[in-house]
Amino acid sequence: MKRLVAVVITLFFLTGCFPLNKSPNLELHEMHIYGKVTDSVFHHPLSDVLITCQGQKMVTDRDGLYSFDIKTFLNSEIELTFSKDGYEKVVQRVRYEKELELNVQLGLKVVIGEITGNVYLTDFPIIENTSLTFPEPPDQKTAVINFFDYSRHFISHTEYTIDEYIVMVKPGKEEEVSKILQRKNLNFRYIAELDMYVVEGAKEEDLKKWLGFLVEAIEPNIRDIHLLAIPTDPDYFRQWHFPLVHFPDAWDQTRGDSSIVVAVIDSGVALDHPDLVHALVPGWDFVDNDDYPMDLYGHGTMVAGIIAAGMDNGVGGVGAAPEVKIMPIRAFDENGVSKLDWIIQAIEYAVEQGVDIINMSFGYSPTSVIDSKLLYQEVKKAVDAGIIMVAAAGNDSRAVNYPAAYEGVIAVGAVDYFGQKTGYSSYGPQLDLMAPGGTRDYGVYSTALVDGSYSYGTSFAAPHVSGLAALLLSSGLSPDEVYQRLINTATDLHLAGKDDMTGYGLINAYAALNYKTVSGIKVFLGELVNQMVELKSYITYTDGEGNYEINQIQPGDWHIMGWLDSNDNGLIDEGDYFGLGPIISFQKNSQNYYPTFKAVNFAICLISDFETLKLRE
Repeated sequence: MKRLVAVVITLFFLTGCFPLNKSPNLELHEMHIYGKVTDSVFHHPLSDVLITCQGQKMVTDRDGLYSFDIKTFLNSEIELTFSKDGYEKVVQRVRYEKELELNVQLGLKVVIGEITGNVYLTDFPIIENTSLTFPEPPDQKTAVINFFDYSRHFISHTEYTIDEYIVMVKPGKEEEVSKILQRKNLNFRYIAELDMYVVEGAKEEDLKKWLGFLVEAIEPNIRDIHLLAIPTDPDYFRQWHFPLVHFPDAWDQTRGDSSIVVAVIDSGVALDHPDLVHALVPGWDFVDNDDYPMDLYGHGTMVAGIIAAGMDNGVGGVGAAPEVKIMPIRAFDENGVSKLDWIIQAIEYAVEQGVDIINMSFGYSPTSVIDSKLLYQEVKKAVDAGIIMVAAAGNDSRAVNYPAAYEGVIAVGAVDYFGQKTGYSSYGPQLDLMAPGGTRDYGVYSTALVDGSYSYGTSFAAPHVSGLAALLLSSGLSPDEVYQRLINTATDLHLAGKDDMTGYGLINAYAALNYKTVSGIKVFLGELVNQMVELKSYITYTDGEGNYEINQIQPGDWHIMGWLDSNDNGLIDEGDYFGLGPIISFQKNSQNYYPTFKAVNFAICLISDFETLKLRE
């Protein structure tokens, strides 16, 4: 037994586990570890990051900060794990230091997918939008409501004077301000009820230098604030379809140019209608083969009125482009029936006359007759001539009809009073755009053989697009640019991007006319939480034409967002451009693949008087 004890004691001495003199390397020492956890893209702080170390667990605070103490040996390696839902886990190994600052960046946990589209800007400021509650569409996963209601949130045609400013004075500082303005020999007037001066003849930077400590604010005086161009026509109140797609906002900028001619191949036009006579140029009647294309059916007169009925003339309603011209070409008889040769001749005539747009509110189902090569060749001739071809998609809730289905033709489906696809509207991969077509309960109102009338169908959706195309041509765009502008500014109605049911979406006249792109717009997926924009994808940047591509995304349902940080301060605030696109549902399908979204287009708008947002996580 004594020998055994001696052996054990000897072993302790040999292994150092029972030393006579303690070694510093084998003593436990206090170590203080602290730092900050940030996002690897924006370098913004990440809250609620779980940190584990030697059995201890803690989370970062709202500023991404953490701090804790441990006991360890001098030469020991310490492992820290940083984890947060939606981010890749990070493991750090460090050695003892009495005090160690350890800052860590986490990258998003993303999957491979693709979203592409176009972002455009509008310079009109948002003048009221401090609430960050967003209207949800009826179907949150498929339908999308634009974040910005253009008819409510924009000042139309606002100009800022360069030599007149409003100065809001701090209480009790009126006299001092007045003396300074007098010393500078400036013209000014004082509005006592508001403690406000209106100052002329000075630069903004000089006023801020002279008066900065005496005033609450100095702002440019806004001149020429106009009401939106609301027509005075007695039946305009019946035309719900124009405000639905923001034509009143557009009319304050242009009502069209008389040099633009839209050929209406239809049942003719009521040539003596008081709301259309101003717009008509000579046309042709291929039914009776003469130069008097009088409408005996009524359909063509309604189509023409949607395009170019007069504005503020005291008669009826109004048209989408009230100052462009209509060329009536009659190819349908008094019963609304046509022959293929009449239509081919009508298109040929329009091409020879050099029209700018051809509206074709007619069609035949691809399942009903053999496709006509002759009609296709004639349509192609018009397209090759640079004519914008617009056609109704069809009313049989089946495949897109011809000629709308032909390449180069803008195929137009119909939405109802509520901006939703109608049950009758035809659909398919050839569908380009949606426009108001109405229903039996809420029809589209336009000119009729006598006075005005309601009707519905894709026949009356198409002329809304023709009218908008005429406004865009009037503003100086080429035919190719018109098409890109129409699809880039359309509002998604179904799946994000182009889809068979609603094409690129519902036209937006105001957005189309105010489209502007720049490079360097940040585009990403995210969600809004308590005045914070939480990042759900890596950031991509637009090219010079406003195009973007996102291919690394967190699974989930997220808003697509665009942001131009004009003042480069890292905050989404006044002076920046910001906007939300549709909600993207990025989930695996039954084949275990993530979806691809094409042509997800949306606007970002100039922020003014807007509650500041921060971008984090």
